[in-house]
Amino acid sequence: MKKRNKRHGEEINFWQSSSDLMTALLLILLLIMILLLLYMLYTPATIEGDITNGYTDTTETGATEEKSEGNSWDQIGESENDGAGEGITNVITIESGGGGGNGDEEGDRPGEDEGIKSAVYVEVVDEETKRRIRISDITFELYEKNGAMEILNTYYPEKISYRQYATRRDGSYYLPEKVYQGNYYLRDLTAPEGYDIAPNTEFTVDQLYDWPDPLLVQVEMSPSRNIIRVQMEDAGSGEAVGGAAFDVVAAEAVTTKDGTVRYEKGSVVDTIRLDDTGYGESIELYLGKYSLKQTEIPEYYASVAAAIPVTVKKKTEAEAAGPRPGKVGAEAAGAVVTMAQVSKTGIVLHLTDELYPDMPIAGAVYEITENRTGEVQTLTTDTAGKITLTDLEKGTEYEVRQLSSTGDYAAAVQPDRIAVDARGRIDGKTTKTAELTNRMLRVSVSAVDQIWGTPIEGRELALYESGGRLVEQWSSAVSARMFTALKAGNYYILSGKGQNRRFDFTVQDTAGVQEIHIAVVTLPGAAVLAAAIAAGAAALFLLIWLLRRFAAAIRRGRARRGKKSAETVQHGAETSETEK
Repeated sequence: MKKRNKRHGEEINFWQSSSDLMTALLLILLLIMILLLLYMLYTPATIEGDITNGYTDTTETGATEEKSEGNSWDQIGESENDGAGEGITNVITIESGGGGGNGDEEGDRPGEDEGIKSAVYVEVVDEETKRRIRISDITFELYEKNGAMEILNTYYPEKISYRQYATRRDGSYYLPEKVYQGNYYLRDLTAPEGYDIAPNTEFTVDQLYDWPDPLLVQVEMSPSRNIIRVQMEDAGSGEAVGGAAFDVVAAEAVTTKDGTVRYEKGSVVDTIRLDDTGYGESIELYLGKYSLKQTEIPEYYASVAAAIPVTVKKKTEAEAAGPRPGKVGAEAAGAVVTMAQVSKTGIVLHLTDELYPDMPIAGAVYEITENRTGEVQTLTTDTAGKITLTDLEKGTEYEVRQLSSTGDYAAAVQPDRIAVDARGRIDGKTTKTAELTNRMLRVSVSAVDQIWGTPIEGRELALYESGGRLVEQWSSAVSARMFTALKAGNYYILSGKGQNRRFDFTVQDTAGVQEIHIAVVTLPGAAVLAAAIAAGAAALFLLIWLLRRFAAAIRRGRARRGKKSAETVQHGAETSETEK
């Protein structure tokens, strides 16, 4: 719509101002889009989630806070597979590097490399298998090769600075900010369970890597190992015993945190051989539970009773500093030394009285023969009735035969046989105690009153063998006469001054005491017997007399009652007649 300017006579165009305004707005919108595009090119816009997971950060106000669980980074590098760095092609070879240092607080790197910044993705892997160690909170610091610490930042929604970087549950993490080209190294601050601190991991940024395809840095961690130390000693003396060997057997499936089974359960992983000092060590083994099974046994010693359980744990700082020889050196370094106590194979002969087991028999002579070589030893029981045999050969039978006993004991006739097995054990035991007995024939002879059974003193007795040989003659006493030297067989005893009474008896081959009582009639006993008989007769006569008197009284009573009854009947008859 146009109008004429009355003053100047020109036409006025009302659409011109609107067109200029629209042009300005379009230019402003275009400028905003260009700025947004530039922002997208220099920020990780293609990554979802918070990139501060696990980092120790420092805000511009100087406060520090620990970020936890929130960095998803699921679009890049995260995989359920065990392979290292799936989808990441830029793998850096890892070398050991130098120490760390402090760098510029802002992390700025002006210079010829300014403008070339690359994304870095770090994963922790097993040094041997190259499989990822899926453990969280393994913490690192980032340094330039010259030792200056790199402090990285995030800027949204506020600026946060990071000095440390920790792995997520999958064992990996992204550096929160792209880094300039140059040489760097990661310093490991913590060691996960079952692994040692990793050496400094060097890497080089020499070209541009963006977030979808970051530079992969693998931190190789060595699985922890330690050795099993064994010291064998004599259980009695404490002296070192050498010449043994043990198989190291996995008591369970030994597995490291990267999921690798290092040893199957039951597998033999090493053999420990003990030197002359009784000390031995295994190779370095992965951490886990093992058992020691003895395969070689020292001469004259029995084997260890059962497998020895051992747990291999991480080295102490003193252990890691360097090996020290022998048991003393190992203990000085704080290392665990497994003690194995052993005893010599032994046979103990214990000889006692058959009737009284608590009575030892000293002075008995035995002959011990090793059946394999025929070697013979002749030994005598001590005051405790014992003979102890050591230095016995394995896999050998020993014959024990008694040659003689002591005193009136009879030596055992049948020999005993004791076998030592291939592991130096007798019936499963280190020491075998053979309980042996000797028998003594004990015959107790006493003279007793035939009436009362009480011992008689002063009675002349003489003991003879069945063939008539006098064994002993004595006068009886209150206590019985004990004979221990008699042999089994027939004997007789003559009693009295004239030895006119004979008592025959037999001695049997038995452990119990055999009691022989010679019954004798004495004058006092006979008098007492006669008096007793007389008293008994008088009592019997009196009893008979009383019984007869009692019977007569009964008869008289019955007669009186019968007479009275008859009178009553007669009186009744008379009364009846009168009435008629």
